[in-house]
Amino acid sequence: MSRDQSGAIPLVLVVPPVLHPVMPPLGANLLAPTCIAAGIPTRVVEANVGYAARVGFAIAGRIAASPPYRLLGEALFLAAALPERAADHAGVLERLRVAQGPGTVAIRWQAAPLEDEVIARCLEAIPEFVATTAREIVELGARIVGFSSMGQQTLASIALAREIKRLDPSIVTVIGGSNATAPMGAGILAVSPALDYAFSGEADLEFPKFCRAYLEHGELPATKVVECLPVQDMDALPEPDYGAYFAALAPLRASDPIAAQAPNSLMFESSRGCWWGDKHLCKFCGYVPPAVGRYRMRSPGRIVEAIAALVERYGITHIRASDTIMPAQFPKTVLPGLVERGIECTLAYEIKSNHREDDLDLCVSAGISELQPGIETLASNILTQMDKGVSALENVRLLRNARSRQISLIWNFLSAIPGERSADYAAMAALIPLIEHLQAPVRWGPIHVSRYSPYQQDPAQYGISRLEPMLPYVECFGPLADQLCSNYEADYTTEALDDRSTMAHFEQAMEHWTELWQHGETPPVLERYPLDGGWAIVKDTRAAARQPWHLLSVAGCAALDAVRDPVREDQVPAELRAELAALVGAGLVAAYEGRHLALTVEPEIGAALVERRERHRRKIRAGEPARAAAATA
Repeated sequence: MSRDQSGAIPLVLVVPPVLHPVMPPLGANLLAPTCIAAGIPTRVVEANVGYAARVGFAIAGRIAASPPYRLLGEALFLAAALPERAADHAGVLERLRVAQGPGTVAIRWQAAPLEDEVIARCLEAIPEFVATTAREIVELGARIVGFSSMGQQTLASIALAREIKRLDPSIVTVIGGSNATAPMGAGILAVSPALDYAFSGEADLEFPKFCRAYLEHGELPATKVVECLPVQDMDALPEPDYGAYFAALAPLRASDPIAAQAPNSLMFESSRGCWWGDKHLCKFCGYVPPAVGRYRMRSPGRIVEAIAALVERYGITHIRASDTIMPAQFPKTVLPGLVERGIECTLAYEIKSNHREDDLDLCVSAGISELQPGIETLASNILTQMDKGVSALENVRLLRNARSRQISLIWNFLSAIPGERSADYAAMAALIPLIEHLQAPVRWGPIHVSRYSPYQQDPAQYGISRLEPMLPYVECFGPLADQLCSNYEADYTTEALDDRSTMAHFEQAMEHWTELWQHGETPPVLERYPLDGGWAIVKDTRAAARQPWHLLSVAGCAALDAVRDPVREDQVPAELRAELAALVGAGLVAAYEGRHLALTVEPEIGAALVERRERHRRKIRAGEPARAAAATA
């Protein structure tokens, strides 16, 4: 926080509800130090935490998790943002509270409808929250108030801006973030006169210029939507400052057990855009709108320093990358630096799913314990329809290799993909029992057609005949819903969706797999342990196990090693093919889509990597010279 000579704070950046309060967002906390560096006294107001303090962090978290077909975080603030809609507010909330997602495939991440008393508590807190927060902002001496909006934060932003304007109409109100990306920014301005300007795209450079022009010269742009060019020099950006978040959290720790443990992670960024999307944008993906531009990354040294600085400054050891995708050069340029520094933290990254074993070894050595791979499905035809650039068995290989290394995977399974076939789901239903020892998806079900995705940009090419805003946007924004929605309902079908018998069989297999990982005491195992003389023993607790233990000869181990990567049978040495057939018969190798892949997990790999990493970190703590990264990887 900084002030001008009069003691006022001319620029206030607001993090509005409703986001999960245990993970502060990057946006405002990155833009604030940028503005301060430009000579603009700035303060971040963590209004999201302020609202969570009134309703409780547990309830705020449930609201933030409201799925796209409900968006209760938006709907709760409807009357406060648009008083003319107050008479219909209760009806909107009731309709959205029980709304179900589109599609005929079961959606495994449907939250139970929020209880009436929970919604009543959330509504009761809004008037005092809005009035108090707006008054505090005005009393700071703000001349510009900026709202950072993504997810379910638009109507709360409008509600706060409306009250700020009522208290002091001279204050300039601005909205940015992913929800303001064109054409949505213009839509937000059309919804309410409470917001004066919208910033579309990356505002790191244009927003400080806007603020200085107004604060120093009284100048404002002629256009209400400010189009921002993508930042090209990522190294020129400062590190995020989460001081306001921790200050807002401090008085709540004693009274709220979830607040007492917050935050669960801090965000940082090493790149923007998507290097894969620059070549082959995944058909369902709307995360990289045109305003974001082509892929850019920070220099490797700056990435390492940024992670080290976050850990040292805040004492938080779980760091989450905001990147759409891990930089392709990351394993060779950044991970060795993290290994050598021995930074005591765990990292979480989104990755392309074709990473090989040596990449994952470096991830473990560097402290990456969680990855979010773009697996999406286990059928190569569907992956081709999505333009993912990987095969099904490459996805399974990642699941296997990650479990061998104690890396937690967070991945989604998507269905209702244009071009999918019944045979794809029949094959996956047969494969799933063999891989139930590998990490199941955290959620699964039909896609939503997202804004900016190829499905939305050119629906006719994919057999989509109708696109309409999803229900919550219609309920909240009426005729402007098409300008403001992030997700659409669509009319189309696929061969698989029309084959209810095959889909029911697939759903049964998928439900069993996900239940084992979400609610089972211990997931099944298929673990290989080496014995003397080159033999091995395999423990098998899967429901499909032929027997609980398998003794593998030297030749059996050689055959298993020959299919560590997906290969055709004719690529396996002839003298090992009989052993390979036996392994397929025992369920230790998948014969799938014309290729073979070993399914056995090797826990000793992860144990050795973790022990080596901790030994390296202990030496650094003891002041011994750090070994070269290659010696620890």
